[in-house]
Amino acid sequence: MIKIDKVQIDYTQDIKSISSPYNTFNETLNGGFKKGTATMIAGISGSSISTFIANLMAHFVQDDYIKILSFCANDSPFKRKIRLAASIARTNISNYGSVQMQKALQEVENFDIEFDDSFVNCTNIIQTASNYSDYNGYVVVIIEDIFSLARMNEKNDFDLAQSVVDLVNALKRHNFVVICTNRLTAEIEKQERIFNVAGHKPIRNDVYQGNILFTAFNNVYSFHQPRLLNIEYYSREKRDTENLIHISKLKSSDSKRGEIWLTSVFKSGHYEEIDNNTINI
Repeated sequence: MIKIDKVQIDYTQDIKSISSPYNTFNETLNGGFKKGTATMIAGISGSSISTFIANLMAHFVQDDYIKILSFCANDSPFKRKIRLAASIARTNISNYGSVQMQKALQEVENFDIEFDDSFVNCTNIIQTASNYSDYNGYVVVIIEDIFSLARMNEKNDFDLAQSVVDLVNALKRHNFVVICTNRLTAEIEKQERIFNVAGHKPIRNDVYQGNILFTAFNNVYSFHQPRLLNIEYYSREKRDTENLIHISKLKSSDSKRGEIWLTSVFKSGHYEEIDNNTINI
């Protein structure tokens, strides 16, 4: 992997957190992502969490004191770069011609981001990330789809969850910002929940291997697109689910709870906040 020169100015004394592009999401984080904390976002297959991650990264790269390390075992660096480029340009990937794509990829190469280009497992993530423990700024370690990580000595997902806990705790000790994505269990897809408005919203028990993983994460969110389950009107609020994204905070280290409602704008390939977001303290 190519190392990028470290920032020489120490910004960290004045900057207490780094924000997302979503105001309500920032409020649920009590201002933003803080050093030495870990956030998990869990959704069902096909819920486009990867686009949400690309939106976060597109926001982070606007600040020159943020270094991003991107890991994903089941998606190539090229695909992640394309998603990021589209998010920065606020366009859908399908709108890209070859010339536009090449130009966008060149732009991404100028950002302070390192995409994994090798065998991805818990060991090489910490080895790569530890090279930046003296970085004078914010190091954001993004691990997408944690249960797609390659196994070393882990025999099953239970063992892998334990390894992820150890990995996340090690990254937090380096004072990094850690953001991981995970899946929800099949429980959320059961017909009795789909046809019962009281069961629409994900809960803590819906997070895959959550009983183990919750110990390492300061913040845990569900990321849900109810239309994927053919739900037309969602929860007791009976929200129209067309292009609807529901994010709910399931665990908080500072007792701050909240729900974030986004809409997916296909033309821009971006998520935008909609009204009626709720914060509970």
